[in-house]
Amino acid sequence: MATSFVPPLHSFACPCNPHVLTYAMFTSPRLHKLCNAHLPGAKNIYDDTGIEEKKTWVSGDWDTIIERDPDLIVLVDASWDWADEKIFHLCSNEKLRNLRAVQNRAFIVVPFSASTLGVRIGSLAFNLAEAMTALIQGEALPSLEFSTENGRVLGKSGVRVMEKLPMWNGTDLDELCPGSSSPIQLRDDIPLDEAFELQIGELQDELDEKNKVLQDTIKEKEALEVEKAELGEMMTVMTDELNESNAAVSMDDLRLMSIGLGLLGFIVMM
Repeated sequence: MATSFVPPLHSFACPCNPHVLTYAMFTSPRLHKLCNAHLPGAKNIYDDTGIEEKKTWVSGDWDTIIERDPDLIVLVDASWDWADEKIFHLCSNEKLRNLRAVQNRAFIVVPFSASTLGVRIGSLAFNLAEAMTALIQGEALPSLEFSTENGRVLGKSGVRVMEKLPMWNGTDLDELCPGSSSPIQLRDDIPLDEAFELQIGELQDELDEKNKVLQDTIKEKEALEVEKAELGEMMTVMTDELNESNAAVSMDDLRLMSIGLGLLGFIVMM
């Protein structure tokens, strides 16, 4: 097979779909390591060649890519090596257009400047993992990291996922390429500061509810103390009344005893 155009960069295999491909100029060990770290289960199609231990860019071959039939292709985009041109070559080649990733239009575009070692690569790896999950598993992308623009979903790091393929050199890639693009959804995420405010509000509501319960408990305790005091007073009154009653009974008993003794003495004298 002719390999006059750019060879692929990365390929991955995910647990949800056994073969995933990333397609660009070269195979980057740095990007490979970061992608695997952020997307558990993803595997570079050149993983068995020791790509992770290599410290430079590595060329690939199309026969291996066709044999391993990846599910997703990542395209590195540069002013001297356009990602759109790579899509054109993939869709124009009779063998490559049968790749699973091409049939499903599972393309992710990353800017070359973000794919090399630098301050942007962390953000790129994060967005790349999210984009892979969206394409392979159909999960919605976070609106805090991605936005839509002219049929493309654009990440803050420069990662692009295309719902509609662009024009290239007068060719409508959307008509040229087989299959159809999967719809990409964005979920409405709350900005971090608003999330904190919302969380603080929820915690405040919870605290207010607990405080209300505490105040009600205190009031109930105070009511019980008042009731206890009232019962104590009632017990005192009842005790006093009982003592007075007992004293009155004792006096009556003495009178009866005196009368009885008087009568007994009178009978004895008689």
